Amino acid sequence: MEANIITPGTLLNFGAPCVATGLVLMCLGCASTKERDQTALIDEVQRTVPVCRESKECEIKWAAARDWAIKNSGRNLLQATNDYLETSNPVSSSEESIKVRVVREPQLDGSFRIAATVWCASYIACVPDKWVALKSFNDTVNASWHPALAQ
Repeated sequence: MEANIITPGTLLNFGAPCVATGLVLMCLGCASTKERDQTALIDEVQRTVPVCRESKECEIKWAAARDWAIKNSGRNLLQATNDYLETSNPVSSSEESIKVRVVREPQLDGSFRIAATVWCASYIACVPDKWVALKSFNDTVNASWHPALAQ
């Protein structure tokens, strides 16, 4: 009867596929977690788009939107009206900073939706990430209105 002897070569034959399989499973787990986090962030952004109903509320939230656009893009406003803001374009495709456009859209119920769009010219990455920036925009604009203080 032969004894089963485990040698370094035997370990490599069986160990390498196991290690590779483990690494692939770990990467798949990270990717699906990242995708779930991204999906949750996108849902949150879409759910929290700022809305204003009263004149004073719209004025304050629009001012907060304007300030956020300038501060977070690091750019001047290219165009600014009561319903539309847009920052200037990035200078080159290697620039990672964001460009911002904000529109105030009338809704059927008489309220206004204050929606931002962000993008960058970089082929590598935007800083900050588009969805992170939009969440920050929504949070900032929504937090600017305090009905109790406006009376």
